[in-house]
Amino acid sequence: MDKVGLLVAMAPAVFVEHSRSPVLTTLAKHFEQFVLNLFNTLRIQEILYTKSPVNEVLQFMCRKKFAQRACIELLETFFDGRHRNSVTQETFEIIFGHTPDGVSLKNLVHFSQLLNSRKFQQYDYGETRNMKTYGAKKPPEYELKKVTTPTLLIYGENDHLVNASDVRKLSRTLPNVVKLYRIEDTKWNHLDYLWSIHIPKLLLPEIVEWLNKYSI
Repeated sequence: MDKVGLLVAMAPAVFVEHSRSPVLTTLAKHFEQFVLNLFNTLRIQEILYTKSPVNEVLQFMCRKKFAQRACIELLETFFDGRHRNSVTQETFEIIFGHTPDGVSLKNLVHFSQLLNSRKFQQYDYGETRNMKTYGAKKPPEYELKKVTTPTLLIYGENDHLVNASDVRKLSRTLPNVVKLYRIEDTKWNHLDYLWSIHIPKLLLPEIVEWLNKYSI
């Protein structure tokens, strides 16, 4: 018996060539190498880490009621699609006590590489180190055909980080997709999977149904 009965993939960031997130796509397309060189020169490996000055200021400001609406608008405008009233004010107050939080520079650069290459491949270190690491000048692609676990793919039409067309492409690539499920709400975005008040109605019933079918 397989160890994993069912893979539930909510907005999986595998193929990201059609990502519409303004900040991430701009950085990926135009500033990937510049940002990498800058941070390497400054010996910075993580940004927005806990207790960093920028993080402290953002969290302090966004917890203030007068600034919360502006923080919400910026979060959705620059990173995701707009979905008004999907997340309650009380939830946002909790969120901004922990968000933003740290992310490694390597993770951001890898995302940029995936977007620019239009492939789901391993990290590109450059030809010299690639030869030492992979035995080839270019990084190898992940072999998705080997992912034989039954997979439930879930996506939203208003997700600007993981575009619906990229999830549909993934569904054609994986060999054992049991269902490609589109959230009924056309405004459903990437943040909604974590924080939306509509999760119990629009997301959980589908997941529970398929978990019951494939429970080990």
